Amino acid sequence: MHLSPDGLIRLTLDQLLSTSLEHLVSGVDQDASPPFTNACGTQTVLSGYTEWISANDPTISIGWDWHLQTAVTGVRWVRVGLPRSNLMLTHDTGHDTSWHGNLEILGTVVDALAWREILPDVVAARYA
Repeated sequence: MHLSPDGLIRLTLDQLLSTSLEHLVSGVDQDASPPFTNACGTQTVLSGYTEWISANDPTISIGWDWHLQTAVTGVRWVRVGLPRSNLMLTHDTGHDTSWHGNLEILGTVVDALAWREILPDVVAARYA
């Protein structure tokens, strides 16, 4: 793992998976709700962002957007779009993955984190 002159941290997927990521900050988007109406039963939209970092140096940072998806069975936290990061995953040969491929893989890594379990308490405490 090293910091490149272009500002990206280059590492393999195995190196990333062996790195612990911790919650840094999360927030709720202030403008995500549709215009208020007087209609009873209008669905509210709740969305936001979260950023997770590593404790090592150089510091890895991965952030992404989320929204609450409601259904009859309850509420589900869903990642929206691809993450943002200062990482560039490399192949075992040392060559970079494509940027889009990099973000797709990081999305899979994000989906495996326990963020859906942590964010409800973080958001509730911050906006209570």
